[in-house]
Amino acid sequence: MQPQVRQLQFLQKRIEHHHNAVFFNLSDSVSRLPTSVVSTLKVDDTGHIWFVVKRLELPLKEVEMEFPVRLDFFKKNTNYHLQIRGKGFSVTDPEEVSAFLGSLPGSTISVYNDTVLVKVKMLNADYFETSTSEKTNWWQNAISSISNWFGSSNESEPNSYSQS
Repeated sequence: MQPQVRQLQFLQKRIEHHHNAVFFNLSDSVSRLPTSVVSTLKVDDTGHIWFVVKRLELPLKEVEMEFPVRLDFFKKNTNYHLQIRGKGFSVTDPEEVSAFLGSLPGSTISVYNDTVLVKVKMLNADYFETSTSEKTNWWQNAISSISNWFGSSNESEPNSYSQS
């Protein structure tokens, strides 16, 4: 199996586990979609993350079609979080929206007048492992303190995935 396929499968599992993310539209446009919490509908095999976003009072034709995106996946009581950057696309073609929603098994999701379907092409993903808050004994606390004094850290460096 190719390394990129393994990385994508790894990210798919982590995103599906977290399910929710904070969506940031990094565009400077006045007609951009607002920052919001989103629930992922699907992560496909081409590296797209699909979800629905509420849009402001703008008509659908005025919503930005392509824009830079950041998604922050964080879940309480997990030992990792993800930060994904990529290119977002507003999916406004009714046939494409229907085809996508029809492809979801057992889906009752629908796109309403105040929402828009968005797909994000993952271009870069940072995976951060964080320390857990497990109870430790005094010996483990002492070793951890000494390790911290000599420069090791509880939060590891991010593992990155970039797609060319």
